[in-house]
Amino acid sequence: MISSFNISWEDKLFYLYLSASWYADVYNPDEYFDIYRNLFTLIHHPGAIPAFDINDEINISHAASLENTNGICLRIRVNDFESISQTLQDYIDNLWIIPEKTDLLLDLTYIDDEICI
Repeated sequence: MISSFNISWEDKLFYLYLSASWYADVYNPDEYFDIYRNLFTLIHHPGAIPAFDINDEINISHAASLENTNGICLRIRVNDFESISQTLQDYIDNLWIIPEKTDLLLDLTYIDDEICI
């Protein structure tokens, strides 16, 4: 599967995001990044951009150790908006992200009237 993906999407950028179910059987949070790194390494695609939930400090703090020159993507959901400014600043201060190399994915699974206010 991975080799056919690498051939069909050869020169294009894409986000590699793992949902929480990838980590469901892991009880030690320190192992989360090992799971991500192993898959990222296995895919070994020059267009891969690591993508994480914005509140996933474990993976975000380790992302710089990936062999990647494409930056990082942070997934922001509706319930993350209240603290987004402080969270992003903390990540910048900790040197976990570089604003010019960071994409934000706004995942608006639903919209209600309170969000639009």
